[in-house]
This record gives sequence, structure tokens and C-alpha cells, in this order.
Amino acid sequence: MTYAASEQVLTKGPIVVALATIVYIYLLFPSLVIVPISFGNRVELVFPPAHYSLDLYRDYFGSPDWLIVTYRSATYAVLASVLAMAVGVPGAYALARAELPGKQLLVLLVLSPMLVPIIVISFGLYLYYLRISLTGTIFRLVLAHAMYATPFMILTTSAGIENLDERLEIAAVGRNPMTRVFARC
Repeated sequence: MTYAASEQVLTKGPIVVALATIVYIYLLFPSLVIVPISFGNRVELVFPPAHYSLDLYRDYFGSPDWLIVTYRSATYAVLASVLAMAVGVPGAYALARAELPGKQLLVLLVLSPMLVPIIVISFGLYLYYLRISLTGTIFRLVLAHAMYATPFMILTTSAGIENLDERLEIAAVGRNPMTRVFARC
């Protein structure tokens, strides 16, 4: 079945539309509950709130402790994302374009953090970090988050790269694959 034929099959039919609608509602439901609760009072969190107020938002934005934690969290997220991107984009390009022996095994190894429950990965990393005296550092936190995010980066990026016409890359940069990789950076 070609790509066009499979696309045509997926776009037809009320069953697909109904399933997609159910999935979207399921994904939106937590937000439809949490957002109204956030406008409740600071005494109790109930849905629907008995009284609407901005107390929780005033508490959050008025507290330096919450803002410091939010800034720190955003900083770690950006660092982990940059690290995952620095590893994932070249890795995705290599997996999408290179003809390697054992490529399927390599793809399985690279994507394995997506297959293992996060609690197992976290516990294993914690024990490993204890052994090498790396607990309690920013580096270990960023490294752990980047390790978990990298397979997602590789998966999405390689899907995009596989849909690119390789002839356009060759025409733009040249035949050398390394030139093409570094020209993207």
C-alpha cells in the first residue's frame, strides 16, 4: 500500500472521526478540570469551585520560592532539551540516511528508553549515580532528562528526515554525507 493510499483510508469514515474526537476529549479532560479548580479558593481544591477567585495565582506569583523553583525547572528543561537535540538530531540523521549492518538492532537500542518504564530507568540511574558520586548535582538531573527525551527527538526527527528528498540535499550541499550533517547545524 502506498503512502497516498494509506492516507486515503485513514481520512475516510465517521468511525475515524469519532475515535479521534474521543481521544481528543480524553486528552483535554484533565485540563477541563484543573483550570476551573485553579480559580477556586486556597482553602480546598474542589470541582467545580464553590467560589471563584485569583487567590492561588496571587499565592504563586507573590511567592519568591515558587518563582525560583519555576525558573530552576525551566532552566533544567532547556538544558536537557538542548542536550537531547545535540545528540538526537545527528543520531536521527545517521539512522535515517546511513546503511549500517545491524541498523534495526541499533534503532531498538536507541529507542529502548521509550520501552522501559520511567521508574525503572530512574531507579537504575539513581543507583548508578550513587556509585559514581554524582547524586545531588544539576548535571545528573539534566543528563537523566536528556537521556529520556533523546529517543523522542530521534524518532520525530528521523521521521521528518526520511520524508525529505535526498536529491535536494545533494544539490544544496554536495555528495559528502558529513558535509550535509554539519550544514544543518
